[in-house]
Amino acid sequence: FIEDATKIIKEHHALFGVPTLEPYVTILHMTDKMRGGLEHLGSQTSMMPRASLVDGEKALYRDLISLFSHEYLHQWNV
Repeated sequence: FIEDATKIIKEHHALFGVPTLEPYVTILHMTDKMRGGLEHLGSQTSMMPRASLVDGEKALYRDLISLFSHEYLHQWNV
């Protein structure tokens, strides 16, 4: 996850510039079934099923990465 999240962060910075707020905190809240996200000015919470990080669960992992990207983007639109 960290490698893919780093790629997403670099792409966002290339598109929109580097945010001025530091540090930025990401909270991964791994649950049994629930899914959702919440952004703040300097942080985000991404809540996804634990299975999102299990090898072979490509659709769930893609959802997790997509949610992370969506919430990270809110630094430029909060």
